[in-house]
Amino acid sequence: MLTSAKVLKLANYCLILIRSATLRGDLIHVQLTAQLFSMEKQLSKLKLIVTALAAFLIPLPTYAIDSTHSEGFWGVIISVVIVTFFLVLSLIPWLTYRAIKNGRIFWMVVTMILCAVGIYYSFMIYREIFSDSRAEGAWFLTFLLSSSVYSILFIKTLHKVLKLRGGVGVEVIENDLFTTHSVPVNEPVNTVPFILYQKYFNEKEATQLVELLQNDSIEYQIENHSPAPDIIFLNSEHEKEFWVKLKKEDFATADRLQAEFLHSLIENIDPAYYLFGFSNQELSEIINNPDEWSKLDVQLAQKLLQERGERHT
Repeated sequence: MLTSAKVLKLANYCLILIRSATLRGDLIHVQLTAQLFSMEKQLSKLKLIVTALAAFLIPLPTYAIDSTHSEGFWGVIISVVIVTFFLVLSLIPWLTYRAIKNGRIFWMVVTMILCAVGIYYSFMIYREIFSDSRAEGAWFLTFLLSSSVYSILFIKTLHKVLKLRGGVGVEVIENDLFTTHSVPVNEPVNTVPFILYQKYFNEKEATQLVELLQNDSIEYQIENHSPAPDIIFLNSEHEKEFWVKLKKEDFATADRLQAEFLHSLIENIDPAYYLFGFSNQELSEIINNPDEWSKLDVQLAQKLLQERGERHT
């Protein structure tokens, strides 16, 4: 089946062939761009389009090689450095989206700097080409679009940084389980009465609940909440919270599904599971602090105390 993604990929491969046939020394750029498109499964169509646009509208490295007018060993070194530099610029869109997705301010600042460099060199090289008698209108359009892409990415990243500094960042989790839910497409999401059902600090547990909901055709929403990072330590890690939201009338059904699922796990649990070695006092601490333990551990702790004839207070 010929999908829009396949059409886009085919069109860009054709552009790669055209450029490699007409421009000298662009083989590295061709290979790297091909690798970029092999990642299309991890990128949404919008990200793929923007990445493709920027990859083909970056100032051409071959012109930079010709403009050095250097020969010999140092000429080769300079040419390699220039081509590498422009290949890094070609990866800016992908790096930007990865930084925004991960929510790391440090890397977003790095990509903003790269975007600014891309904008600067787009105009500088266009100005040099424009003064050349060989310049054509297509060159102007190329560098105008290239600098526009960098500018859009810069603004988008800056907005994300300011949002993180101002409070809690919220984004929809991007994987196969979390990107699909049964909210009616013809009804605005903000009008659907979804209420926070449970928070998770462990993505695996959130995934288990989502699978149960999907198997029972229960409508849900799931969000990835990242607390504002420490601005003083830009590279610091911060915990993520996975919020599962349901309609109020589905809470009881979700409770039942989880209880049945946990019951089956407990009945077939490995006797070597670490909680079997806990003392009664340690098991009681698990029950008293359910937010720090998984639901499986809490229910198993209750079961073990009952089997040992202990009464939890």
